[in-house]
Amino acid sequence: MAPNLAASQHDMIRDMIMSKSLKTDQMADVAGCSPRSVKAIRSNLRDTLTSVSQLGSVLESQGKYEEAEVMHRRALKRYEKVLGAEHPDTLTSVSNLASTFWSQKRLKEAEKLELQVMVKACIQLQKRILGPYPNTESSLEALNEWQMENIEMEL
Repeated sequence: MAPNLAASQHDMIRDMIMSKSLKTDQMADVAGCSPRSVKAIRSNLRDTLTSVSQLGSVLESQGKYEEAEVMHRRALKRYEKVLGAEHPDTLTSVSNLASTFWSQKRLKEAEKLELQVMVKACIQLQKRILGPYPNTESSLEALNEWQMENIEMEL
């Protein structure tokens, strides 16, 4: 817990971080604390998510695949909420879940997740290098069409 904060302040800040509705300074104003305290809580939250994800990997290495899947899904859900779907840590979490699927011989599910990671990582790179460029948008459109075709083929 951040120093000198009541549990209720800590919980309020955590909820604001999860909702992504305010900037750090705004959260500090609402909670009546310093921006440094908000940053400390955000850092602790990410550390907790990393620990949950690492626990999933340990469970997978022990052959406890169902438990590993639960931990990886829990981490992924929180990463998506806290950091967003395209954040590198979120993509790593997706890949960790895919690894558990590979270990369970759930190959179609694993392949689908790994493809998702690769495509999002490529689009991130394209956006970062090219910025708002027409080819970036057309790549996204083509990806969406391709995904729809694959969904239809599976049905």
